[in-house]
Amino acid sequence: MPYMCAGVQDLSEETLAQPPRILTDYLNGLMISCDHSERGCTEVLPVSGLQAHVPECNYRPIVCTNEKCGQTFNQEDLTEHVINACEYRLVHCSDCEDDMIYKKFSKHACIISKDLNEMGLEWSKVKNILTEMCYSQQVICDLQKEILNSVESLADDKQNMTTPSQLPSPNVSTHIMAMGGRNNEGNLCSVEVLYPGSQTWTVLQPMQESRGSAASVMYGNDVIVIGGRSIEGCSDRIERLSVCKPFKWIPLPLKLPSKCCGHKVVVINKCLYLVGGHAGKTPFNTIYSILLHPPYTVELKYELEQAVCFHGLQAFGVCLLIFGGSPSGTLEKAVNTVFSYNTVTNEVSVMKSLPFAICDVASVRWKNNVLILGGTANNGISLNTVILYNVKGNTLKMLPSMRHARSSCAATVFGDKVIVMGGYDWCTKKYLNSVECFDPDRQVWEELPAMNKARSEATAVDYAGL
Repeated sequence: MPYMCAGVQDLSEETLAQPPRILTDYLNGLMISCDHSERGCTEVLPVSGLQAHVPECNYRPIVCTNEKCGQTFNQEDLTEHVINACEYRLVHCSDCEDDMIYKKFSKHACIISKDLNEMGLEWSKVKNILTEMCYSQQVICDLQKEILNSVESLADDKQNMTTPSQLPSPNVSTHIMAMGGRNNEGNLCSVEVLYPGSQTWTVLQPMQESRGSAASVMYGNDVIVIGGRSIEGCSDRIERLSVCKPFKWIPLPLKLPSKCCGHKVVVINKCLYLVGGHAGKTPFNTIYSILLHPPYTVELKYELEQAVCFHGLQAFGVCLLIFGGSPSGTLEKAVNTVFSYNTVTNEVSVMKSLPFAICDVASVRWKNNVLILGGTANNGISLNTVILYNVKGNTLKMLPSMRHARSSCAATVFGDKVIVMGGYDWCTKKYLNSVECFDPDRQVWEELPAMNKARSEATAVDYAGL
């Protein structure tokens, strides 16, 4: 029989000793993310508060209460779905006093009968009016026929006059180009392209200088890359690449008003607008307009109340929308502000704020919305969140999160889909070469072929190629 110490007891709640208070206080004070962070919750709270927060979290998954639905939603979205959106919700027919699911309501006999009656009545009225017009105003009827014949003739003439160069080419497709950035090798000058249908990225001629945290834009058939960080520090130089072969990078005879990185650019009415950025420890609060063609003028248009860098920027009509960023260049000072600058009136207005402070973001325009993708929170955590910001309605909502947390990633639009590439994960301390695609219609993220190089702080454009 094995020997057992007389002091050994079976473990139970009664025999376990309470840990020292200093240990429990320390553990309860540790900060932890919410259990539902992957669903969009950005709360970071002490361990002691987690148990109370999780059951009340707006991002807690809840199954639709309507029978046969079975879909899962965040707690904050459930009520809207159950009452107004679920195809299995109960609706009431006021004609026959029956209750039925919404999915079958459009085929309900009362609804069909009512629609047919209304259509028959309206058509009878139209028919009577047309008959009266034809009998009482025969001249007008004849004139209408002549006008119709003339319109058809003009349409035929226009079709015959259209040259092949005016018609869209069936071979034109969208390409995605990723440029520069940084990884463990340092700042990069490399360039690679993903062609439609390809399973690999193709390496192109590198840029003339390394560029991390640069900005880029399409200007006609040219890719324009502006500023960025190189081995020599921040750059004030601009270079362009014509997407019409052969590919060759050419410097523009123009310099930025200051050496900078972490800035953003857009084009409105053939004029480049440069917003924010920083040079070393000096962040900028400026908005410049720059002509990319002779006479290459540079004009200071506006000075914001505070500096901004590593922000999001998109153009809507004549307005620039500035999302988040940092006024100091540090993560701790990230903001959640949104501003609109009118390039015509030279005025700035305050828009609805983002749900949390964020910098190092990527942004793209999608229809009447801006998608703010990834970024870094002011506690230094890389995010996989996606915010849909409706500009006209001045509203926002959270979309399904990306598969990977990405700080300083690049993004662009590919047809009706959103492409996000690269970035850096502060949790794993790794540069990313992964690429993922968001389908807004199906609300899902899918993996795409990875880039040849991992790259954070890269810049990207999409362009039409042959």
